[in-house]
Amino acid sequence: MRAISRFVPIASVLFAGALALSFPAQADDRGWYLGADAVQLTTTIDYGFSESYTTTHARFKAGYRILDFLSVEGRIMSSGNDTDIDVFGDQYRFDTGNMFGFYARPHTNFRDANVYGLIGLTAMNTKYRWVAPFSGPTDDNVVVVVTIGVGGTFRIAGNLFLDVEAQAYSGTADYELYFADYVDLYGAGLSAGLRYRF
Repeated sequence: MRAISRFVPIASVLFAGALALSFPAQADDRGWYLGADAVQLTTTIDYGFSESYTTTHARFKAGYRILDFLSVEGRIMSSGNDTDIDVFGDQYRFDTGNMFGFYARPHTNFRDANVYGLIGLTAMNTKYRWVAPFSGPTDDNVVVVVTIGVGGTFRIAGNLFLDVEAQAYSGTADYELYFADYVDLYGAGLSAGLRYRF
């Protein structure tokens, strides 16, 4: 929850700003868009002590602009994995699994540069296991995390745009082989990529 709490004030201001700034919009161009991003995530598992895992991903997105100031968007992201050392000196591996999400994307509506917010849910098909000094069984859990973000989008040419985004996410994981109770799972990410509007 810590990562989310840092971004909530920013996302709230951005959403209010997007609504206010959408009225002097330059154009009324609703419709579909497709995009692809490179993403880096840092995910923390917190059970009193914490372990952090940094992963890289390819992400594909499709969305529809339903209002001058609002789009809806679906995303799919490839899996990634990393290892970390716990408080006892043992090495664990965390795999994000493939991720799927659905989001509301409030935004300004100027011609060449805009800001946007992002709020929605992401399903992460996670796996967690002890890898050293011994290899342990794999604990897996589909973790649904609340995701928020802030981004900027810049026209490159015609209907082709560059999107740059920061996001934060938070949820709980049930790794019953390794923990007696649910553990907090939260993190943040940065991404950049291209989007084409039809």
